[in-house]
Amino acid sequence: MKKTWTRTFSHTIVRLVAGALVFSFALSAYAQDKSQPTSTVEAWKAALPKNETDPNVPDATDTTATAPTKSVVRESSAQIEKRLATLERRWMEAVKLRDDAALKRLLADDFTLTSARSAGDLVGKTQYIENTLRDWKLDAYSFDKLTVRVYGDTAIVHAWYKQQATVGGKAWNGDFLLTDVWVKQGRRWQVVSRHASQPLNAQ
Repeated sequence: MKKTWTRTFSHTIVRLVAGALVFSFALSAYAQDKSQPTSTVEAWKAALPKNETDPNVPDATDTTATAPTKSVVRESSAQIEKRLATLERRWMEAVKLRDDAALKRLLADDFTLTSARSAGDLVGKTQYIENTLRDWKLDAYSFDKLTVRVYGDTAIVHAWYKQQATVGGKAWNGDFLLTDVWVKQGRRWQVVSRHASQPLNAQ
């Protein structure tokens, strides 16, 4: 009777120890499984270095990192020259047609004009447009020897200009030398300064 009880007790101890080992093994396996990525995306992230988990987000420890910026498409010098030659003609066409809206678009707010008629004084945008719409009557015009020099977002136009016009009812025909300064503001080129004079042999 005693041997039977001892055998039963021993078997019980063995079962308890075996159960404990199985439970411990299962718990360890479960813990290891929880530490593994549960999806393809997580697996991809786990395989990358910590500061490269998202290539669109700069590393917080990198003080030189900046947000992505849109690339700016810059015009070539040849494209700028062609564009400004067109804008010069559009400007004079706006004078001829008395197109107030076009003049306001083409001239920068800080535009200034110096010419023989201004007696050396600087004429601003508002005054220039008012004088042009009130006094000028441009019948015909042409550009000769128009050249453009480009300096980044600034360009200087030199031109020999001819016109048939009246100003305040008086004839203002002849040849003129023009120097115009254009500046690119945003995506738009606007003229900020014009100097006009008549050559001595044209007066």
